[in-house]
Amino acid sequence: MLDAVVAPLGDRTGRPVGELTGFLRSVDPRHRTGLVTLDGETAWTTAQQLVIPHPILLPELDALRDFATELQVEQGISKL
Repeated sequence: MLDAVVAPLGDRTGRPVGELTGFLRSVDPRHRTGLVTLDGETAWTTAQQLVIPHPILLPELDALRDFATELQVEQGISKL
């Protein structure tokens, strides 16, 4: 599932945290999830749940596609 575009769910809202949407990169021993966001930085989240949004729901879909090409990532799951 590495490199899948994911978004952590907000603890209080239960909605995806848009500014943390990014490519899943790792999970560390402290139960943090590392996401590479569109700014090229790794953001760490302790969210208990992540969602895999449908591409049509991603407002920055073109930017994510361009960034994926730049990073040479290949998503290991197919999205419909």
